Amino acid sequence: MRLRWPLLALLPALACGGNLANAGGGDDASGFGGGAAVDGGGDAPGGGSLDAGTEAADAGTPVLDAGPRDAGTEDAGHVTIFDGDGGTPSGPPPPYVINGGTLASLDFGVVGDTRPWIYDDTAQYPTAIITQIFQDMANLSPPIAFVTATGDYMFADPILGTEASKQADLFVGAAQKFLSVGPVWTSMGNHECDWATSNDNCFGQDTSNPNYEAFLQDILAPLGIPNQVPYFAVTYSSSDPTRPWTAKFVYIAPNSWDTANDTQGKWAQQVLAIPTTYTFLVRHQPTNNPGGNPPAPGVPPTDALLQEYPFTLKLTGHSHSYMYDQKNREIVNGLGGAPFDTGYNGDYGYVVCRQRADMAIQCSLYDYKSNAVAGDPNATLAVNPDGSSTPAQ
Repeated sequence: MRLRWPLLALLPALACGGNLANAGGGDDASGFGGGAAVDGGGDAPGGGSLDAGTEAADAGTPVLDAGPRDAGTEDAGHVTIFDGDGGTPSGPPPPYVINGGTLASLDFGVVGDTRPWIYDDTAQYPTAIITQIFQDMANLSPPIAFVTATGDYMFADPILGTEASKQADLFVGAAQKFLSVGPVWTSMGNHECDWATSNDNCFGQDTSNPNYEAFLQDILAPLGIPNQVPYFAVTYSSSDPTRPWTAKFVYIAPNSWDTANDTQGKWAQQVLAIPTTYTFLVRHQPTNNPGGNPPAPGVPPTDALLQEYPFTLKLTGHSHSYMYDQKNREIVNGLGGAPFDTGYNGDYGYVVCRQRADMAIQCSLYDYKSNAVAGDPNATLAVNPDGSSTPAQ
């Protein structure tokens, strides 16, 4: 039996924003709803900025409002997209964009790769480790606003299909430790597609693949995330009018990639074209896939898009270790409970990123036992909104 966890209490506005069952409708090859049109004649890089407010949002477009975390300035039940200067709506939202609300500071946690060592070994799921990690992040002071997870929440055989939903429920159960503080946004990993293959593709296997179905139904849905497709974006903005900023987190699912019509790629391009102060791309696999394994189908296309659009950082996992790849502007953190990669000498842990007064984002890796910054030489790093490195403080 599948456990069903309650939706986030701060997402009741779902009903205001349209019918999720109609999401991504329309007859266009991209799968976008008919109203979320893109003006191809704009000045955004790569051909096409969003038409600035001249088109009505499709009534069938999924719209979530996670609710302002500070004094509310957002219109509940609507997705609002902001420009890079900190507040002007720049057009109708594409499908699957969630309004995270306003924040006094852009502070968040990152965790990745929470799975047992052996496939279908649900009895040895690292429940204690990931539960402690979520509890640690919930206890941070000052608090963080949300957690982003980079994939691999299970290690289950998709042929037998008996353990995926059980392991997904264990992850969501551990996430309850943080949900009283804020949301947990989850990216899809390759184990949510297959049991070991890094480059498998589960596009269109919504109900025929138990691992993929468990991600959509047992992880995304209970955490209050649209679950018709495994990709989405979340926007945030400043609650301080004297210090304006905007941010978007783009959650990519490289192992569910429509190679024929490039549905997800077109969506990602549309979202990346929206100007924001900060852009974070969340994806399971890093650019340099460990072990020489072939990349997931969506990794090269999204890396190509990031050559065209500005971004702050990529947040990835897959490698059961930690590193900061400065060249590719990427934090690789796979320390959520999966077996360590050979040669990694640290412990399990999580990353905390905080916005500094100078608008830089400073991220540190924390040991989950001591809650102290880890001893890794790259445990603390800082980047400007454009992704360029700046000295850590």
